Amino acid sequence: MKKLFLIFVIILLNFMMDISFTSAGKRSTIDISYSQFDINKFVKKNYPELYKLAIRESGGSSGQPNYKAYNKWGYIGAWAIGEKYVRYYGYKNVTLEAFKNNSNIFTPEAQLEILLKMINRNKKHIRCLDKYIGREFNGIFITQNGLIYACHLAGAGNVIKYFKTDGKFDPDDNNGVRLSDYLNLKSKKGV
Repeated sequence: MKKLFLIFVIILLNFMMDISFTSAGKRSTIDISYSQFDINKFVKKNYPELYKLAIRESGGSSGQPNYKAYNKWGYIGAWAIGEKYVRYYGYKNVTLEAFKNNSNIFTPEAQLEILLKMINRNKKHIRCLDKYIGREFNGIFITQNGLIYACHLAGAGNVIKYFKTDGKFDPDDNNGVRLSDYLNLKSKKGV
């Protein structure tokens, strides 16, 4: 019985040591911190399509997302989230320069939180495109995930404009990746 109690206390203490207090702009939260490996397992299991997107966006050469990735255009984290969206969703102290100096200011959990909020917001904006889901448009079979991926690359307004112009408006990012390229990403499970 004493042995069982001791094991329980050790597990409880380990759990409590994982709790850290973080401050993001004006908001303070209690955040249970997980190792990058654990967040990878969580995302891969619960959001497999977003896991693949994170590898693609962050150049995860090891076959895993790189949560410390950034580029010169101000996109940071595994999903290359723009600084303006990071600030919009409450992380006022996270800038490209601050992230370069200390990537811990924008944890993998915070990156996932913002990405999911962005996806939900984009889904509301592109409801008018639901009629295209399951149909072919300009040689691309349209899926909800493809629409979400395209929104991630170019923004919901530009995705709507792509459809309104019959695909003539097809902007690209700084790497030459076109909206239609992301629209064409295939997936089996919804985001």
